[in-house]
Amino acid sequence: MKKVAFIPIAFAFLLCNTVRAGITPDFEQGVLGYQILSEEEHTVAVCGANDSEITSLDVPGTTVNEGVEYKVVAIANGAFYRYSKLENAHLPETLKSIGKNAFGECINLRKIQIPENVTSIGERAFSETKIDSITILANVQYDGYVYSEAEQTKAITIESGVREIPDGMFAGRMEAGIAWYVIGCENIVLPNTLEKIGPCAFRLNRLSSVNIPESCIEIDSAAFSACPILEKISLPTTLKYLGKCAFFSNYSLKEAYIPASVKTLQIGVFAECYNLEKIIIHSETVEHFFSIDNALTQGTSGIKKQHVMEQEPLMSTIVFGKEVKRITLGNNREGNNGMPFGKHAKIQNVYCEGTVPPEGGIYQAGATLHVPIGCKEVYATAEIWKLYGDNIVDDIELEGIHNSKFVIHNSDAPAYDLQGRRVAHPKQGEIYIQDGKKMKR
Repeated sequence: MKKVAFIPIAFAFLLCNTVRAGITPDFEQGVLGYQILSEEEHTVAVCGANDSEITSLDVPGTTVNEGVEYKVVAIANGAFYRYSKLENAHLPETLKSIGKNAFGECINLRKIQIPENVTSIGERAFSETKIDSITILANVQYDGYVYSEAEQTKAITIESGVREIPDGMFAGRMEAGIAWYVIGCENIVLPNTLEKIGPCAFRLNRLSSVNIPESCIEIDSAAFSACPILEKISLPTTLKYLGKCAFFSNYSLKEAYIPASVKTLQIGVFAECYNLEKIIIHSETVEHFFSIDNALTQGTSGIKKQHVMEQEPLMSTIVFGKEVKRITLGNNREGNNGMPFGKHAKIQNVYCEGTVPPEGGIYQAGATLHVPIGCKEVYATAEIWKLYGDNIVDDIELEGIHNSKFVIHNSDAPAYDLQGRRVAHPKQGEIYIQDGKKMKR
């Protein structure tokens, strides 16, 4: 049987805070309230304090109630939710779990260290805080949006061994139609054990560049959407899935390279990337082809209202590599009526490197279709592709990039060998593909 010491006056403030989490404390020790988890194992969870205006929190590893010592192994759901004056918290090494919203909306919380024995952290446990340094631990199971809307994060460390970044882990927020970019870290190193980046993981983030490791096979919906200064994104040759609106509304992104390994390319991947000038695709099947401005007419982007509401897309070139075998437009409203990229797109050149026209096809009114030398006739008679009519030119060398001219160049852009594989450390004097061109280092 649980032993409960209850003093109404002392618990008045405590109950106000624990009611939100749906937890009634079993006893109080000092300023903290505790819920008994196991009488046999003598374990408890901290479920709040009797003073919601504390500025510092020191959770002990053990506590005593009526002569019985209990080990503190958990912070309960919502235990310190909206403790707006809390600035720092010390947690004990005995701790194993931190509940949902445990420190959510502690808007002045800056310092907290996650003990090494913690194995699970609940949804939004540290959302809307001011934690300046975050470490994602390999041995912890994270729920979604754990560190979302953390206003002043400057450093993010992700341990080797981490395989997935959960939903909304570092996401910002949009309020009243205006975007708030709340994560301050401009660069992040992702470990080579990472396999999946969840939906909205870095949405509304201040990242300026991202290198996705070769271990990653999936980037889910809106994972890097609305990152205002993201200029470079390097995708691995192992990537298989690009989710809906994965890079939506990234105004600083100028060029995108989609490797041949990508099997699913969902709609809106680069929607509202107004400064995107070129997309190079080597994915065999391009399904539900994206529209550059498919969200523009729907008015779904609050960030647009704040920055470039009237700006038109700059993209002028799209390249379909020889690996592309099929293109489908899915539910794109414009279909193949000459505006597959949206009515605001100004595509001037479409390159198709395959000697056989990809099934399905895609037609952009006013654009020139570039095909391999000797393949003009086959494209001119193929469904959809024939709509280009006199704007089909066969100026791509049949031997492809192996025999094409190259220039000497020292670019910071991702380098690929002549088989399309990304090269992490290009060697001086060797020939690579960079910025869609054949380069000699």
